[in-house]
Amino acid sequence: MAELAALGLAGNILQFVDFGIKLFQEARVLYRSSEGVTPAELELETTTRVLRQYAQDLETSQRGINANHASDSITLRNSAIAKECNGLADELLQLLESLRIKDTENRKWSSFKHALSRVAKRSKIENMERRLNRLRDALNSSLISDLKHHQPIILKTLRTLREQNMLLEAKTTGKLEDIEAELLRQADDDQRGAVDFAGLGLSLLALREEAKKAEKQQVFLQSLKFGEIKARHNTVKESYPSTFEWIFQDDSNFNNWLRKGKGIYWIEGKAGSGKSVLMKFLVHHDKTTNGLRTWAGTHKLFIGSHFFWNIGTKVQKSEEGLLRTLLYQVLKECPDLIEEICGPYTDADFEWDPHKLHKAFEKLSKIPPLGYRFCFFIDGLDEYSGDHMDLIHTAERMVSSSFIKVCASSRPWNVFTEAFGRSEQKLKLEELTQTDIRNYVHQRFAKETRGSENLYKSIAEEVTRRAQGVWLWVHLVVTSLVRGLINADNFSELRKTLDSLPDGLENYFRHIIQHIEPKYRQDSVRYFKTAIVAVQPLPVLAFKFLDEESMDSDYALKAQVNTYTEVELVPIRDSMKKRLNARCRDLLEITAGSSDLPLSESRVDFLHRTVKEFFSKTDSTFETFGEWKPADFDVQLSLCRAMLALIKGMPGEQKFGNWRTTLFSFVDELLYHARTIETECIHGPDPLDDKFRHEQEFKLLDDLDQAVTRLTNTAKVHWTNLRDVPDVRGDGFMEYKQMTFLALIVQAGLSLYAARKINSKVVQSKSGRPFLDYALRPNMVTPLDLPDAIARPDVRMVDLLLRIGAGPNWRIYSYENKTPWLLFLRHCHQRGNQRSSSLSKEDSKDMYLVVKMLVDNGADPDVRLDDEGTVEMEEALRGILSHTELISLREFLAERRRNNSGLVNWAKSLFGYA
Repeated sequence: MAELAALGLAGNILQFVDFGIKLFQEARVLYRSSEGVTPAELELETTTRVLRQYAQDLETSQRGINANHASDSITLRNSAIAKECNGLADELLQLLESLRIKDTENRKWSSFKHALSRVAKRSKIENMERRLNRLRDALNSSLISDLKHHQPIILKTLRTLREQNMLLEAKTTGKLEDIEAELLRQADDDQRGAVDFAGLGLSLLALREEAKKAEKQQVFLQSLKFGEIKARHNTVKESYPSTFEWIFQDDSNFNNWLRKGKGIYWIEGKAGSGKSVLMKFLVHHDKTTNGLRTWAGTHKLFIGSHFFWNIGTKVQKSEEGLLRTLLYQVLKECPDLIEEICGPYTDADFEWDPHKLHKAFEKLSKIPPLGYRFCFFIDGLDEYSGDHMDLIHTAERMVSSSFIKVCASSRPWNVFTEAFGRSEQKLKLEELTQTDIRNYVHQRFAKETRGSENLYKSIAEEVTRRAQGVWLWVHLVVTSLVRGLINADNFSELRKTLDSLPDGLENYFRHIIQHIEPKYRQDSVRYFKTAIVAVQPLPVLAFKFLDEESMDSDYALKAQVNTYTEVELVPIRDSMKKRLNARCRDLLEITAGSSDLPLSESRVDFLHRTVKEFFSKTDSTFETFGEWKPADFDVQLSLCRAMLALIKGMPGEQKFGNWRTTLFSFVDELLYHARTIETECIHGPDPLDDKFRHEQEFKLLDDLDQAVTRLTNTAKVHWTNLRDVPDVRGDGFMEYKQMTFLALIVQAGLSLYAARKINSKVVQSKSGRPFLDYALRPNMVTPLDLPDAIARPDVRMVDLLLRIGAGPNWRIYSYENKTPWLLFLRHCHQRGNQRSSSLSKEDSKDMYLVVKMLVDNGADPDVRLDDEGTVEMEEALRGILSHTELISLREFLAERRRNNSGLVNWAKSLFGYA
């Protein structure tokens, strides 16, 4: 953007000089006029104001050039001209001010002409006019050549903006292209005298301002976008040809809603009935757009969508993800709405929280004069991870505007039936898909039976009848039967296969597991348990590492930091696809990820959400696994090793947009499973086994820090400082680049590892935030959906730090000399105010123990949290502790005060005080 700024400076100079020259020309014409005051003459007030604005623009533009330390000869020359213009501007302003003062006796502004006629020293004015002409000639003589000189760099800058537009799928550079074409036309004009220099100046300024605007809009849009914004949408399968067309029939209430309806249209369907496939079908179908255009009339129509994903990342199943997705989709298409919705935004607005998102959406619903109509398709309300009533209220607030309507899908849970079930604007999917299922089964069989489809018609009809509208069951059954057809099974053999397949998804899942070939069963257990326990769908490479682990458990420690290339990953992906098919029989599949890093581009995920739900709640499945389980398989350690190996295989360059997100997703998953290992070791029945496990964990953690340090060797700070700090309303977290690996360990609650690595000297020497503050406020920005307990203090960690000398009353310079104790209470107060429900009984007990330990170590229970001294400790803890713990805390403090009072009285009597 520096070159555009330099040309913008030239544009500012041209504007200033052109105005000054026209000012004198107009004055001369008026001065010679015999008709006195005319409508064309310039008022002194207006003249002064306009000239002052041009001077300010010139100064601002020059400061920007100086700040960028531009050093090429053209920019330096223009800066010199600008400096001279600044001096001339001061002289002109002084002249105008003197004229204004002389004219105050008239009680109103008189014209520039009349005021100028009173100036005695005409030579001074003529000198200024000559200087203005000279400056214009100097700039005009070189401006076209300057433009040609900068042309390649300008084109590169504009190309970069356009490329960023393509990545964001945004429309922020439309005006830039018109201005660019005009500049290139003038640069190619050989007839120098034909160039409109005033117009060229305006074009240069317009180019600079539009480029700045486009760049700012792109940064804003990038702040809304998140890595997984299209991931779930992309993994939803396309509908089978000719299915779902019934929804657009003239007598369909959905078609009527598209064309004339308002509010919320609800698509309900049981698990596996194809709701997400239908929603994707609707979002992209021309008939959807045509129907909505009838509703929109002459207004501009916008269609947006969001697909919740319960087994995806935190943002994919949150209200934040919903609102960011819809706002991003709207504003990338209509970037001029950014300021309408978000006001004159600053860099601070690039950090999003629920309050800002709701406020932005509220403004979106109040812009009818701009002529927009919005229809949003929201899939999987039941996959939202928060309170479903909150989500329903959000949808209802959206449609409170007459120009926004919503089509939403979900399972028929009570909360959704109560909210949407009384309306006529709904459909029950499994009641309407029988014909689609029948056609699908017949067409799949027809491909393999080569003209004998009538022979297999009865099998197709039975599949349709038994499906009960569940597409997922149909897909699995037909896949199994087609496999038989490929193997030349005859009619009776296919009939026997179909008869052996159970109705219902869960029964069918059990059937699949029980029919895995015996030689693959141990691999099957490793794959399934890893996918179940992992916090996120894992890259394909992680499952290759599971195979390596069965041959060498130290494979991750022995691995070098060495980037996997796309060429290396393709055969790994192909091989793992075959291995997964053989060992997991369609229940795990490879899907396209949302990352631009080749290593994590393809991930292993469950075929459907119902598969993970089945594994998570079905004990009998793991009873079956029990007899198959490899003797030395430790899923938590396996995941730690796989994460370390994935980190070592990452590229070191940060040129990938998802680089930091991917890195910290692997780091945080490793830390999460390490904490699980420590918790199991502390409470485990076998000390020898526990010792082996946490010794393995310690080696992996040591190597983690070394590996990421090598991976980020070009960074100027320790790699833990590359993570964003939490942006929690009313609760500040500041690092000032003083985060360390041990601070991260404390934050992650790894008390066994911390006990091995941290001593009194280490605690005393920590700069910035003390370790105790990390333990008491362990919040971190993570791309993973980790349990809430991770963001609460770990009792063992707090106890360890207090025992080795950490003080709750240490003054923290970077926090305006506040103490860890005060920051902790403020944090509790803030969290308590935000919570819609209390902590679990166990968590509340842990928080009570932490408070008690801190008070026992010198924390002041009478401290006030606010400057006014109105918020006390108990009020801060009321939203965190249960009623039982609050009573226990009062009793503990009362007993402590009695004991302290007794000690004081004893001391007084000892020294003879009354």
